[in-house]
Amino acid sequence: MLPHRIEAGLRTPWPWLLYIAAATAAWYSLPGHRRAIVLAALVTLAFFLAWLILTLERIKRERPTLDLAALDRLDGFAFERWAIAMFQADGHACVNVRDRGDFGVDLIAHVDDVPVGVQTKRYEGNVGNAAVQQALAGCDYYGCAVAAVVTQSRFTPAARQQAGRAHLPVVLVEREALAEMVALVRQAVRDSADVGDGAAGIGEAQESGTNRANT
Repeated sequence: MLPHRIEAGLRTPWPWLLYIAAATAAWYSLPGHRRAIVLAALVTLAFFLAWLILTLERIKRERPTLDLAALDRLDGFAFERWAIAMFQADGHACVNVRDRGDFGVDLIAHVDDVPVGVQTKRYEGNVGNAAVQQALAGCDYYGCAVAAVVTQSRFTPAARQQAGRAHLPVVLVEREALAEMVALVRQAVRDSADVGDGAAGIGEAQESGTNRANT
């Protein structure tokens, strides 16, 4: 959550406006202390910049590795932990559910408040359509709106076909796209929301037309 809090703090104007208003009020109400006010403002700014630099450096160090060679050396459990860390580093809650029972997904991430069932596959070979089927079954069990299968390998054509014909949106994240994993899942969540809104609008229009026809 920390990167998003810093980003929000830098983007929102309110803290800056309040600080400027307080400094302006002190400037005009305490004319005999203007030198001290300027000095206090400069010291505050220096401390803020130092804090910001140190915090951003710590975030950079704590962010999960995207070194593919390092990911290839992980076992399946470590790869799960890597995926959890990726979601959490981007500000999304993500928990391991595999330990509760093998229902088809390893993780559940909440992206834009939408539950996403994630199946992680640390494979030597290509990942087949069975992984997609498992992810969909897990999503049905846990009530997830979007499924994702993540691997440091690649997917078979059968896996891609299975994902394309699924009853839920399925995000396939393979080797070359691991750096964009969270962004791809977020986009699928937003796309599914747009489709849902469109379908709801069509349904309301059809219901309204039926009601008019019956009157």
